[in-house]
Amino acid sequence: MSATPRGVDLGYVGLDKSLLVSKAEHVGTIYRCPAVAYIVDTPQGRILRETGLSAQGSDEWLSEWQEVVDLGAASPEACLELRLKQFGTTRQEPDI
Repeated sequence: MSATPRGVDLGYVGLDKSLLVSKAEHVGTIYRCPAVAYIVDTPQGRILRETGLSAQGSDEWLSEWQEVVDLGAASPEACLELRLKQFGTTRQEPDI
């Protein structure tokens, strides 16, 4: 069985570097953190790994998260829904 993974560029978010590196001098230094999703094509269908950013991220994220992550850098063109459409993939509910 073969599986083919593809990375999907979802743009960037701004993240305080002190959350990644435990040194006080990085507080307030913004790191451009890439947002990436992966589509894995398999004989049984496609698998989406990582949900990426939504166009409604600022409405969906907790206020505490938005205090440390700048969603302003995530353009609507890079959000998950649009990028999936560009790959010809639509959202489907799993059979349970």
